[in-house]
Amino acid sequence: MATLKEIESQVAQLSSSELAEFREWFSEFDMVGRGQSLEHDIVEALLEVRQDLAKGKVIRESAEAHVIRVAGD
Repeated sequence: MATLKEIESQVAQLSSSELAEFREWFSEFDMVGRGQSLEHDIVEALLEVRQDLAKGKVIRESAEAHVIRVAGD
């Protein structure tokens, strides 16, 4: 596997069109990573809410803040 310094050196040698192509690829790559992280966070939050419901905690929505809060928090 290439080191970060090797990758930086190779990126610096790209032509303008290759660099544009690389930027597009990396942007998509980066968004996929963030999307997976966001998806994980959402799933975790939903599991917490489900556990709270199973424990009998009441959930109410705050219209002003657009936030769902668990009673007692």
